[in-house]
Amino acid sequence: MLRAAAGRCWSDPLIGCFKLNVVAALNLDEGRYGVRIIFMDDQEVVVEAVAPSFNGVVSVDVAEVKAVLEGLLLVEDVGLFPLIVESDAIGMIISIRRACNSVDHSVARYFVNNNCSVVWFADFLAWLSLLANSDLHNCSRFLG
Repeated sequence: MLRAAAGRCWSDPLIGCFKLNVVAALNLDEGRYGVRIIFMDDQEVVVEAVAPSFNGVVSVDVAEVKAVLEGLLLVEDVGLFPLIVESDAIGMIISIRRACNSVDHSVARYFVNNNCSVVWFADFLAWLSLLANSDLHNCSRFLG
C-alpha cells in the first residue's frame, strides 16, 4: 500500500504491518541529497532505520522515490512484510501511482470491457508480464 501522509504527522501502522516512512533533504549547493528511511512495527517500535546520502542534484520527488526504492531493497533483505509505504511527498506518490500502476488499471479495464471476473490463460499471463515489465521501466526513470 502506498499512501500520502495526512499532514506531517506519523500515523500508526496497521496491526500486523510494518510501515516504511521516508523523508528526503536536498543540498543543492554541494550537489548532494540524503534520505531518512524508518521502519516501524504495529507497536510503534523502530525496527530498522537508515539515512544514506547520494551525489547528484535531483528534485524532492526524485529523492523521495530513491528513498522508497532504497527502503524496498532493504525490506526485501530483512523481510518486513506486510508493508505500508508512507510519504508526505504527494507529487511522488501521484507520479508512482500513474507511471507504475498500469497493471492494476489495465487488468481492471480488461475485466470491465470483457464483462468477466476471472480469466486464466497463457496469453493473458504473458500480457500481464509485459505490463509489469513496462511498469518497472517507467518506475526506473524516476531515478535517472
